[in-house]
Amino acid sequence: FRAGSAPYLRGNFGLAIPHYEQALALERAHSALDKTLWRLLVHNLGTAYGRTGDLQHAKATWDYGLSQDPANPLFHYHLARTYAAMNDRDQAMQSLHAAFRNHRRQDTGESIPDPRQDVSFRQLMLDPVFRTLTESLMLPAI
Repeated sequence: FRAGSAPYLRGNFGLAIPHYEQALALERAHSALDKTLWRLLVHNLGTAYGRTGDLQHAKATWDYGLSQDPANPLFHYHLARTYAAMNDRDQAMQSLHAAFRNHRRQDTGESIPDPRQDVSFRQLMLDPVFRTLTESLMLPAI
């Protein structure tokens, strides 16, 4: 995990991926990381795949993360970003909705990014249905 973090933090995502893949394989075989580090590992691997354009592996990583931590709002959010990059509006909308629903349920004080300001959703923001969803998600919870 540490070996992948150095190139990841320098923006060398392609160099980080093999280390993160190995760390995740080891973690699957024998769980050793606490929940926070495990989430960071999944986050960094999914992000690295996304940043290198490997959307199928990014999606698989987010799906795996959600299979183990189904209420994780940021995993849902990053899956929505991946679907947006794949031009899958409906799945991106479902994942965004799940991200905000889970975020509100957890109320941990952590923020979730505003999808209206996220360049990953720039193309989808031209779609009135998607734009309406993002506007509704950013309304205060009642």
